[in-house]
Amino acid sequence: DRDRILLMQRTRDCLSQWGFTCQDVHKLFCIFDTDGNGELTIEEFCSIFEHMRVAMPQERIADLFNAFDYDFSGTISHREFLRMLFPGATQADWLP
Repeated sequence: DRDRILLMQRTRDCLSQWGFTCQDVHKLFCIFDTDGNGELTIEEFCSIFEHMRVAMPQERIADLFNAFDYDFSGTISHREFLRMLFPGATQADWLP
């Protein structure tokens, strides 16, 4: 829906303005995947926004989480995370 698209674009724009690349976002994912299972829970995902000091209501973060969770598993895989933030990137672009 339109709201999710705008929210996703806002997130991409913020990361780009802060100078984040695909490789940086890969590192970001690994840092916040606190249990190291290759998946982000909603709690781990929310902590990204808290640490980056992005002022966004919890409801909006939950909407964004659901947009990232392409397979509706209740978690966000590394692939889902990067695909949503850098849709034109290849897997080779994701790795440092």
